[in-house]
Amino acid sequence: MRFDCAVFDMDGTLIDSAWIWTEAKLKILTDRGYAYTPEDKYNVSFNELEGSAAYLLSHYDLGITAEQIAKEVFEYADEMYRTRVELMPGAKELLEKLNAMGIPCCLATGTPILRAKAILERLGVLHLIQHFVSSFDEGTDKHFPDIYLMAIEKAGADPARAVVFEDTGYSMKAAKDANLYLVGIRQETTNFGPHYTDLCDLFIDNMTQLPEGFWD
Repeated sequence: MRFDCAVFDMDGTLIDSAWIWTEAKLKILTDRGYAYTPEDKYNVSFNELEGSAAYLLSHYDLGITAEQIAKEVFEYADEMYRTRVELMPGAKELLEKLNAMGIPCCLATGTPILRAKAILERLGVLHLIQHFVSSFDEGTDKHFPDIYLMAIEKAGADPARAVVFEDTGYSMKAAKDANLYLVGIRQETTNFGPHYTDLCDLFIDNMTQLPEGFWD
């Protein structure tokens, strides 16, 4: 067997939700009467929550704290998770296949674990994932490879025989910084370009495009 474990990002990789976080962060501005700029959208799209909050507070007089930004962003995201988010094409089928093959499935996400588990349970795939790591809960972020390596360690696997599925450029770079095999998922709301796609060992639109024999 080619791989001993598979590590999945959640938003934009397993579930069609990458748009939520950009929309939620920009809502901080529009709710307070500001029209956001392309630069604002770029910066909040390509940063996790802590970095996005710092950016917004340094560029706008919002009259709130980073903690309040996080609270409002999570409230909006929770509502979207409950009502609008669905699985990405082929995600459930792939998780089922890996479970049948005995390959551990790990989640490495920037979303708090309790929120991640709630949405995955609603979508009927929580039981198909064995190990969970959140950069938010661990006090790090996905610009660094820590959570991928933590997930692989939880699975008891060799990093040289692990595969990571990711959709954001900075997270792809983090995975490759740890020399992990990387499958990139196209996501129009995140930062793709030659620099990021060239990092990938394989680049696909969704899980249905994995080539035959990929797991052999």
